[in-house]
Amino acid sequence: MLMLKFFYNVILANKSGIVGGSGKVLNSGPNDHIFIYYTDHGGPGIVSMPNGENVFANDLVDVLKKKHASGTYDRLVFYLEACESGSMFDGLLPEGLDIYVMTASKPDEDSWATYCGEGTPEDPCLVECPPH
Repeated sequence: MLMLKFFYNVILANKSGIVGGSGKVLNSGPNDHIFIYYTDHGGPGIVSMPNGENVFANDLVDVLKKKHASGTYDRLVFYLEACESGSMFDGLLPEGLDIYVMTASKPDEDSWATYCGEGTPEDPCLVECPPH
């Protein structure tokens, strides 16, 4: 639970919640633009953390709502790369929060870190492609 709490406290700029960590948080102001990039394994309504904890869609959206309510950003961009990553926001993130989300997959599809065509040497390799 420690890593998950750190993640949320960093987003919410709660330094007291980062005891034992670096102390660095998103200490942003009302005119700032925030970019968050997150990649790991995922499933319907969850993405994993490196220590095996899960970030649940409703909890993440609640944290983003709190960040918006704090008035500490102008715009927030969140890129999420994981299988079923679209399920983390689809139908959950309300409009009007000035948050732009891009996910690597639809709510019900797998995501691949690389795509190298049909495997011939001439095919280009794309990395972290968004869904088609």
